[in-house]
Amino acid sequence: MVIPHTGFYAGYVAGAFTLGRFLSGYLWGYVSDSVGRRPVILVGLSATAVLSLTFGLSTTYEVAISSRFVLGIMNGITPAVRTTVYEVCGTNSHVVQAMAYIDGARASTIVFGSAMGGLLVQPVDHYPSVFSATGLFGRFPFLLPNLVGMGVALLLLPTVIAYVPETKDFEKTRSRSRFRSESSSEDTTGHSAESSAESSPARHRAVARHPPQGGKLAYRSLEDGDVSAQQEAQETRGVNDSGGRAKHKEGGLHAREPPVTSNREEQGLCGPGGLLSVPRVKPLLFLVCVVQSLLAGFEEVFPLWALSTVGVGGLDWGTMEIGKVLFLSGCIMVVAQVFIFPSVIKILGAVTWMRTGCLLGICTFLATPNAKLFSWNHTTLFAALVASVTVANCCLAAVGIALAVASTSIVPSRLRGKLSGLYGTAESFGRFASAVGSGVLFAWSISSDNPDWVDHRFVFYSSALSLGVATVVAWRTLPAEILGDKPAAENVEDVIHDAGLTPKSDPKGIVSCSRSTGEMDLI
Repeated sequence: MVIPHTGFYAGYVAGAFTLGRFLSGYLWGYVSDSVGRRPVILVGLSATAVLSLTFGLSTTYEVAISSRFVLGIMNGITPAVRTTVYEVCGTNSHVVQAMAYIDGARASTIVFGSAMGGLLVQPVDHYPSVFSATGLFGRFPFLLPNLVGMGVALLLLPTVIAYVPETKDFEKTRSRSRFRSESSSEDTTGHSAESSAESSPARHRAVARHPPQGGKLAYRSLEDGDVSAQQEAQETRGVNDSGGRAKHKEGGLHAREPPVTSNREEQGLCGPGGLLSVPRVKPLLFLVCVVQSLLAGFEEVFPLWALSTVGVGGLDWGTMEIGKVLFLSGCIMVVAQVFIFPSVIKILGAVTWMRTGCLLGICTFLATPNAKLFSWNHTTLFAALVASVTVANCCLAAVGIALAVASTSIVPSRLRGKLSGLYGTAESFGRFASAVGSGVLFAWSISSDNPDWVDHRFVFYSSALSLGVATVVAWRTLPAEILGDKPAAENVEDVIHDAGLTPKSDPKGIVSCSRSTGEMDLI
């Protein structure tokens, strides 16, 4: 293979994996909802072990690219893990922190995995005293790092079997258990929720958050962070009669029996009752595409801009200096995401965290191509760029955490795996499109045939504008209750109740108010 063309062919190998994930995302989500989360994880780990070995033993470019494509097809681990984390944690306050840890783990694999791959690839050249040129690793120079990857996948298989629970029916089991315990408690105390709702405005708010009988269970699940329970409650809750007994809308459910979730099948992906008909799903997928394309675009354009000559607005840096900036920023990001971000999210709340990330990200995109204005020598320029890359990645990660939480909380349990699969598809599409288009757009922006207002800053400013649009969409699509931010949600609710109004949310999540009638409408 000709050395100048190495990057070109390597890009196709990486793109084959992304294409495979794009094509199979929804399929693995469907399997996750039908069969279970854990089988999808086990299949993905097994495929990783087998196909990593295949890639390491490949002797032709066709075998290498085919193995990466099949690995992308067979890899549904990330959506299944994301769904499992949500269902295990139970409350969104824990889910947000868990998603931050997942993002930190992903960042650490990018930094340390790439470094480990560089140390282990072509071991005959790097460690001639240990590995023979005529041996197995001399014939297959990329086998050693893939053997390590295969070993890690095989070690994780028994770990998943032993410690990762199957969570597909967790929500139904918890709901039934909680219903029985609450029904038993009501029999013992003899209290009714209707009588306590009329004692005071403060008590009225408390009862509104915990409506009586059939509505109580569904709305408590909502306050715990499972917004999808509100949608399932429309199918399962009973209608209270004058004697306080809850009857199923078809006449079969008694107050002492747990709600029964409807098994209605959705009418395709796009039809009525399908996944894309659920409110907020389409805006969420749009946001995922935008954020991932911005992240991949920044990773693509920043090195190109730093490599460019000073005459076109670049820095004229070498690959060693750029590598140091990316490595230091990656290490800082790993430490921040694993040890700092979860605590900060717990203090600020997910909504404030996401919106702060959006606004800081816009400022960072605007400031990065003008880094020379904030520095006076090479050392300060280096420090400014490390800070810029770190802040940009952290801000986009903040938005990504919020989107990951929303992807597991805006649909009922029977659609959660499918949405996680579509979420992964949208991620792959955004990264693939940006990897192809960002470099071309930057090369066009620094060419001499462009108008005066198009220069090296064009891509960065366009990214800032795109993130601004995403911020506006996210502000409306991801309200406080979706992200489990109880203080923010309760502040809005208290203001409404102090005005003597009752909040009602339509299917689009827009809160409307009406005069209080003594009970909050759950729909």
